[in-house]
Amino acid sequence: MPGPILEPPAPASQGPVRNGSVARRVLVSPAFHALAFIVVFGAVLGWWLSEIGGLSGIRDRFGFFAALVIVPIHAVIAISPLPSEVLAFGNAVAFGFWPGAALSWVGWMAGSLVHYGLMRRVADDIDLAPHLGRLPRWLRRFPVDHPAFLICGHWLPYGPQLMSTIGGAFKVPLFRFAWCQGVAITPIALLYAALAKGLVG
Repeated sequence: MPGPILEPPAPASQGPVRNGSVARRVLVSPAFHALAFIVVFGAVLGWWLSEIGGLSGIRDRFGFFAALVIVPIHAVIAISPLPSEVLAFGNAVAFGFWPGAALSWVGWMAGSLVHYGLMRRVADDIDLAPHLGRLPRWLRRFPVDHPAFLICGHWLPYGPQLMSTIGGAFKVPLFRFAWCQGVAITPIALLYAALAKGLVG
C-alpha cells in the first residue's frame, strides 16, 4: 500500500551548492533545458509530419523500420503540449488496429517515463524539498503516489504531462509510476485505435 504522501522528497545527498532564487535554479538546470528543447522539438516534428503526409508518409518512406521512427516522434510530441491523440489515430489508420494501438502505447509510455525522469532531475537541481515542506499540511498529505490518482489523473485534460510532472517532482517510485501509467494508457490506445478502425474501416 502507498505510504503517507506528498511529504516532500528527501534532498539529494550530494550535488552543487544551490544558491539564488528557485527561478534562477530552474533556468540553469540541464534537465529543464532538455525538457524545453523537447517541447520545441515536438512543435517542429508536428510541422514535419504535416509536410510528409503524416504517419502514412513515414510508413511509405521507412517501410519495415517505420516503428523505429514513429515511437520516438510519438514520445516527444506526448511530452509537448501538442495533441498526441492525433498520432494515436494515425497509427491505427496507417498500421491497423493492434499494431497501431501497440505503437501508441509504447510511444505514450516512453514519453511519460522520459518526462518523469527529467522532472525528477529538475526537482533535485532546484532543491525542491524545502519548498514543498511549506505547502499546507492538507496538501502535503495528498496521496500523489496512490495508484488511483496516478491512473485516473492521466485521463484529465493534459493529464499525462501533469502526472509525469507530479510523479517526478514528488519522487513517486519509478516502478509504481510506470505500471500505473501503463494501465492508464492501455484503454486510451485501444480507444483511438477503435475510433480509427470505425471511421476508416
